[in-house]
This record gives sequence, C-alpha cells and structure tokens, in this order.
Amino acid sequence: KNNYISGNYYTNGSCYGGAIGMYTSSPEIYNNIITNNSADYGGALHAFDNSKPIIINNTIANNTAIQSGGALHSEDPTTNPIIINTIMWNNGTEIYLDGGTVTVNYSDVEGGYTGIGNIDADPFFVDPAYNLADSSLCIGAGIDSIEINGIWYYAPLFDFDGDPRPNPPTGCMPDIGAQESPLCEPDTTTNIEVLSSEIPNEFSLEQNYPNPFNP
Repeated sequence: KNNYISGNYYTNGSCYGGAIGMYTSSPEIYNNIITNNSADYGGALHAFDNSKPIIINNTIANNTAIQSGGALHSEDPTTNPIIINTIMWNNGTEIYLDGGTVTVNYSDVEGGYTGIGNIDADPFFVDPAYNLADSSLCIGAGIDSIEINGIWYYAPLFDFDGDPRPNPPTGCMPDIGAQESPLCEPDTTTNIEVLSSEIPNEFSLEQNYPNPFNP
C-alpha cells in the first residue's frame, strides 16, 4: 500500500512481474503508483498458480512487457485478480489472460475492458506523481464499495498522498487511480475568447452555397 514502484528491470533469464510477481499468493495492492518497470510477462504485475490479488486504486502506467501483459499477465486457470478503481494506461497490451479470469470494475483501461463502470479515456496525468488534470474523466468515476461474488470490497479511505478519498469526503465518488483530485467531477468548462468588442449595425442572410452543404 502507498508505494511508488518504478525502474525495475532484468538482465538475464525470464522475468515474471516487473514490479510485483505473485506465485500462490493473494496480496492486497492498494494506492500504489507502478510505473516504468519491465518484464517478459507482466511488465507491472504477474499472477500465477492460485493467486487472487485484490488491486484497488492503483495507477499502473508506462510499464513494458517483452512478451505479453504490460500492466498484468494472469496465468493458470486458478488465478483470479480483482481490479477496482485502477488506471492501466500506456503499458501496451494492458491485460493478458493465459488461463484464469480477471474481474475489472470502475477502472480506466486503455483499449477498454469488459466490466462494470470501466472507461477508456486518457487520464491526463499532470506530474511525475501521476496527479490528474482537472479535465480527467477519472475524477469521480470510481466506486466507494462494490460486492463481487458475495464479498464486499472498499476503496481505501486515503489516497497515495494521504488525502481523504473521496476529496471532498461527502457527496462524491472516489477517483480512479492512486491520487485523489479535490474535484467531484471533471472540469469541462471552456474559456471563451473575446475576439472583438465591436457590435454589427446590420446583418443579412444569403443563400447557402453550395447546397446541400458539404460536411
């Protein structure tokens, strides 16, 4: 929880999970920023042999898999990672299934992924800490709690920096990712540039040409 995992790579042999490799283990992975790691299989995460990790409110970006699964490689029929409120962006093929299943809900996955509440939208990171721009569609797009197969999962109460999640804490849903914006929803206002203060004296309406208009 609350780790910045970056710059891990290998030089010899085969590597499974550039940041975190799971073999017969089911850790809780919350509020981590996982970036710029590389491996053969699972540039960021690799799950194998009855591993069932819980992955909530993480930012997984800019990792590389030489073979498959830039963000996550899930291998073996007994594996079942659960992913909630997590950004997976710019990792190549984000999720690769080699047996097993992956449950993904309320997450931002580049290229899209089947599940409840998932989006496919540039998160618009603004700094190396992977904070979100005010226009990011990840703001307010997460979920505070969700039931999956009879088990309840909850977003952590604080983000990577220790700010409350959601922020403000009332009337909003959490953001997707490790960082929490102080906004409840994206700021989609558009500034209007005043080109001239002159007011026309008259107007005229001419015949449209060509007709019909060329789109």
